Amino acid sequence: LDITFGTNWDGSPGDFSALDDVGKIDNIAFIESNVSNDLLSKLAEVKSMSKLSFESCEIDTDSISNQQWGNIKVLELKNTAVELKLIQAFASIKSLITLEFVNCKIADGTLQSIGDCQNILSLVFKDTEVDSAALKSIEPLANIKYLNLLACKFSTESYRRLKKTRPDINIDFSGQAFFGVRGTPVGMGRPMIIGPDGNFAPPDHSQTGGALISDVIPQSGAAKAGIEIGDIIEFINGESIVQFEDLRLQIAQYRAGETLNVGIIRDGEAMEVEVQLGDANSAPKNKP
Repeated sequence: LDITFGTNWDGSPGDFSALDDVGKIDNIAFIESNVSNDLLSKLAEVKSMSKLSFESCEIDTDSISNQQWGNIKVLELKNTAVELKLIQAFASIKSLITLEFVNCKIADGTLQSIGDCQNILSLVFKDTEVDSAALKSIEPLANIKYLNLLACKFSTESYRRLKKTRPDINIDFSGQAFFGVRGTPVGMGRPMIIGPDGNFAPPDHSQTGGALISDVIPQSGAAKAGIEIGDIIEFINGESIVQFEDLRLQIAQYRAGETLNVGIIRDGEAMEVEVQLGDANSAPKNKP
């Protein structure tokens, strides 16, 4: 059960006293509301709520730590300027295990305060720019075990650094766009591919970087742009592609409909094509 209090709600904090009678509540959400001390006080008494969401709200952070909260597990903030004071206030809710940030602006140094949330295991960022400083600030947070980057802008270099320094964190990323290829890193271990004549072509080890394309999805942006099996993608919008994961990392940061400038090597010759990204929701199953 999800309950949303939108801009047309004209009730009072006293209305929340009846929510536990409804049964288990997955999410209570507030949209463009002034979340006052009285409202938070009554909201904290709702024991059946597992998730709390605030979208474009003004929140009285001074009162959060003064409440005895129930069993809330997930806090979601949407379209919100996430500042140190806000995170520190919610750190007092001992039952919280997941923080979700959707289309938020994360102030410098804010994520470091998540270390005060001793029970937080999972961080979710969606449609949010996660800069190098933000990813670096996650490194010392020993309790974090899961990190999801959904349709986010982030530094691929910082992403790799975090994976190296914190191998215990399960990091996942995905985007809203569909490029339309499968591939593998270029270099030693490069697989045989089928040439234009239908015969297997031996691997060429002279190329040491890039993403070797082993499959192009029909009607995808890549196919329409003329990308072919055997092409090697070297860069996207000026960002170097060293291995196939780099290609996935880059695509994850763009939206459907955007056009990318893609540099490829074909039969030893460099060329550039423009690829218009499709919608990941309409992509064939299990296709990147």
